Parts: sequence; structure tokens; C-alpha cells
Amino acid sequence: MGGSTAPRGASDPPRLVSMVDSTVMAMGIAIRGRRPDAPDDGARPQRRARRPRGRRGLVRAAMVLTGAVTVVVGAGLVLLASTPSARGAPARVRAILAAHSAPSLDGRLPARVATALLATTV
Repeated sequence: MGGSTAPRGASDPPRLVSMVDSTVMAMGIAIRGRRPDAPDDGARPQRRARRPRGRRGLVRAAMVLTGAVTVVVGAGLVLLASTPSARGAPARVRAILAAHSAPSLDGRLPARVATALLATTV
């Protein structure tokens, strides 16, 4: 088991850098804002014209509005999916009343409750 004590990748970085450089050159990827085939004369590359601020603001406002609408619609769908239907409501009421040993009104209101309801509607 004789071998060098140097770490395995100690001599790899220069070869790795040259491989990356050749790959970058072949793919035409810009390094530090400069095209690989651009002359190195120190001249600054021309900038693209910027969009007017008003248009950028409109695009940003439209994106925020779209995001807000998406969140509201998503929340509405979650609430709609999680709300139980009224189809089995009478059975659920009977089960809850039985669990709490409470009497069922069966549609009849106590006299005092009926009087109070009639007094508030006038």
C-alpha cells in the first residue's frame, strides 16, 4: 500500500480549470460580463436600453395583482372543499344532542324565545 501522502485532488485543479475554460469557450458562456470571442481591448460593452419605469411598474403591479387573486381563489377553494355539506345536517344534530343528553326542540320554540323573536322583528 505504498502511495503518495498528497491528497487525491492535489494535482487536479489546473487540469480542471483548463477543462472548465475549454467547455465555457465551446458553449459561448460569458464570463464576468464578457463574451469569450470579444476582443480584449478594454472597451465597455454597450448596454441595452432600459424599459421606461412606468411600464416596469405596471408589470410589477399586474404580477402582484395576479398573485393576490391566485391566493384568494386558492383560499376560497380550500374553504369550499373543507366545508361540510348540509345533506346530513339533521342526523348530525341528533347525534350531537344525544351525545350531550340535550332535548330536541323538533322545530318548536319555547314561548319566551318566540316572544323575544317577535319583539325584535317589529
